[in-house]
This record gives sequence, structure tokens and C-alpha cells, in this order.
Amino acid sequence: MKISRKKSKQDLTAFLSYLKTGEPITALIAPAGWTVLPNFPKILGIFRALGVRVFFPVLPYADITAWVYYRFLKEGKTETFISSACVGISRNFPYIVRKVYSPLLCAARYLKTYRRIDGRFAFFSPCDQKRFEFTVRRENDQEEALVHFNITLEALSDWLTAEGIDAESYPPVEVFGNAGDGIDFSRGLTVEYFGTISGALSAVVPELEYAVSEGLTEARQFHNAESLRRPVFFEPYACVGGCANGSGVPTFLRKKTLKNRVNRPSGEAKAAILERFTRFDRDLKVRDFCHGL
Repeated sequence: MKISRKKSKQDLTAFLSYLKTGEPITALIAPAGWTVLPNFPKILGIFRALGVRVFFPVLPYADITAWVYYRFLKEGKTETFISSACVGISRNFPYIVRKVYSPLLCAARYLKTYRRIDGRFAFFSPCDQKRFEFTVRRENDQEEALVHFNITLEALSDWLTAEGIDAESYPPVEVFGNAGDGIDFSRGLTVEYFGTISGALSAVVPELEYAVSEGLTEARQFHNAESLRRPVFFEPYACVGGCANGSGVPTFLRKKTLKNRVNRPSGEAKAAILERFTRFDRDLKVRDFCHGL
């Protein structure tokens, strides 16, 4: 299912051309950027010089994804959820029970709808398949493009090399977690800390049954094992090692980090998450972060 390197480069080319129009554009940044690319803040500085007006990290907005699933649990929904934000999984398992927005789409929706940030959005991405989730289906079967450009880290690395661009000559970019006077997303309390959506939810729902898998083979084995009692939350990732080892990451820079990111919930962490979820209950609408609702 890997998209050709040519297609990934076309996205970067289209993005660079759009920057020349002077139209407003916002960048959303995957955490893998900092993990796999040396001097990533200075690389972002190149794009600030080219016209990107502001940069937001995606990971803190995973709190919204976790909140929507938490609301479903509190409503008594106990069917199996495939809680992975992985596009490779969603395309291989089209029978997802409820399709909650990924952290990327939650970030785009929140910034567009609640903070009124206009213009197009680009995603600095570790996955060459992310393009397949950029357009969402809304009420009355209407479609809306939340994100417009998928700038893979691989295409970005190739472009820097081909153009001979020295990132060291650019000042580093500060990536903003907070947006105006809205909710403070300067740091995430769920996936940013626990590593997975399911792991984060287990901090506030201790009895939650969940399983995390890596690689399509392991995911298929899980679903084909009829004798295995499925947990309420199944969180598979197509790439072994998670997104930092994604198909849009240069092979020589891939890092297998997913299974190492496991934190035990503390009373303080649980209280902070529940406080944020209470804020979401007051300020956000669940239907804004789900496909087709």
C-alpha cells in the first residue's frame, strides 16, 4: 500500500507552489519530525521564511481523540473500538465501529472551527498514506477537506539534499501548543504522555480492556483468532515501531519507539486528564470530531 516516492514529492512540490501565492497556510507537525530529523526546528525555519504563518504540534490534540472515546465509554458503549489513528490500519480494516477523528484531524478541526484559523493546512508527516484521511464526511454526506498537503519527512529530507539547503542558516521555529485564548494545548496529557490512545484511556478507566499491536500481520492474527476474547479497545499500527518508523520516514532514520513509550498512570495524571475532559465537555461538541455525525 506504499505510495510512490514520486507522489510524495508531488505533494511537496504543490505545497511549495502554494506558498508562492501568499495565501494563508498553517503547518501541523507530527511528533516524528523531532524524533527522526536532525535540526528539525531549523528545518521548520526554512518554511517560515517561505511563508508558513504558524506551526502547531499534533500530539497535544490527541487529548480530544481520547476524550471522544471516553465519552462513548461513559455512555455505556462497550463494542470493540479500533482506536488506532493509523491510516494503514483504517484502510485494511474498513469495518471500524466508530470512526473518531485522528489526532491530526482533531487538531485541524479544533483550529479551524473553534479558533477560526483560515486558509489551508499542511501536515509534516511520517506516513505517505495520511493523505487518505484529509477529507472527512460531514452531515448530509458532505465532504470537507481539513488538511491539504502531506509533506512526508522522506520527501522533505530528499528535497533538502537535492536543493543543497543548509538548515543551520535559519533560526529555529517555536511550535505553538496554545491557540489564541482557547484551551491550552502547550502539552498533551494523554497520548503525549502514555504513548497510545488506549493506554491513556486506561489511566481514567482502570478496568478498560485493550490491546496494542504493531504491523499488519500481528493485527490480522489478532482479528483472525476467534478464540481470543477481544478487548473493548484494539489499537493496531501498520508499521512496526509506530509512526516514527512510518512509510514516509527516510529508511536510515527510522526508529522503533512505540513499545518503549509506556507510562504508569498516577493520581495526578488522572486528575489532570479528567479536568481537561471536563473542559472539553463544556467547550467542544463530540460530533465535530467524528466522521459522519
